[in-house]
Amino acid sequence: MKTHAMNHLTRILAILWLLPCIFALSTTHHVLASEPFPELPNTPTIIKWSPDGVYIAVGTGEFPCDWDRRENFSTYVIDVVRLEIVSTLTDNWCPVNVLHWSADSTKLAIGSGDAVGVRVWDVPSGQLITTLQNENGLQGGVSDVSWRFDGTSIAFATPSNGSVLMNPETGAIIDRLPGGTTVAWSPDGNLLFGASAYDGRGYIFDTDTQELVSDILELQITGGVAWSPDGTKIYATTSEDFVNYQLTIWDSATFEQLLQIDAHEAPILGTLWSSDGDQIFTGAQDNFIRRWDVVTGQLTAEYHYAGQLRGFDVSPDGTVVVIGDIEGIEFIEFASDEASSYP
Repeated sequence: MKTHAMNHLTRILAILWLLPCIFALSTTHHVLASEPFPELPNTPTIIKWSPDGVYIAVGTGEFPCDWDRRENFSTYVIDVVRLEIVSTLTDNWCPVNVLHWSADSTKLAIGSGDAVGVRVWDVPSGQLITTLQNENGLQGGVSDVSWRFDGTSIAFATPSNGSVLMNPETGAIIDRLPGGTTVAWSPDGNLLFGASAYDGRGYIFDTDTQELVSDILELQITGGVAWSPDGTKIYATTSEDFVNYQLTIWDSATFEQLLQIDAHEAPILGTLWSSDGDQIFTGAQDNFIRRWDVVTGQLTAEYHYAGQLRGFDVSPDGTVVVIGDIEGIEFIEFASDEASSYP
């Protein structure tokens, strides 16, 4: 068992710390681990890598949510070098469906469908800091959460009440905005991009002036909004027929559509920018994880997962994908410059 653990440790250390030029030599995707680290009592539902690359947070649960049983589902914080659980954050009645790290990797905002609100945890101590609950109730729970870069406020989306801005220390409501499915702060913390999958509309608000900057109506936004690391672009997952799913990119200053990529033939589960802003990763219910060039729209790499994809995230250096499904957790080296055949 010790030898097995050391083999995993050696591989993860190599992935996280070796020079990028070494990765560039690879033209295939290598499975680095295919079992839980360590074994978790419930199925992973969402995975988020910490900004400093040291931890992954794994939310768990079993769908559908059973309100009568009110089970306690946990989020596990795992040290990816030591392969150990360093913190267990428990208090969600329904499966955990949203996670967001603070910029300094010390706090986690966690939400689920239990209508309690967003819980903010101190990761090193494992202590609950506060619960950010909408005073009007949260029918349908929390569908997304985003932490402002300086940690002074959290935005979370609720299907019943739009987006709510709250103080993460006191739980006080700062403001309310439309767009109740997904939210994302701009890198400078001045603008908030929110969208609703119910009417397909996207909104960009100036949170200082509380003014609407833009109302994006052209496309049916299905979720997954985000800003590029330099703040010059925004994207959203979109679909006109709910059969084919696109990744649509706009200029964040002019709101001119720059690119639309036919990304998947199934609902997109997650998206994220590479740290350099040159590429975007997408993962969908078709069990494909793909990497796209944001200038040309070309597919630069893909991996077809054999299991049932429940959640995924990419390491801060963009070289490793962590995948969660009903079987556990898997790490995939994703540094190839060549994609496998695209169907």
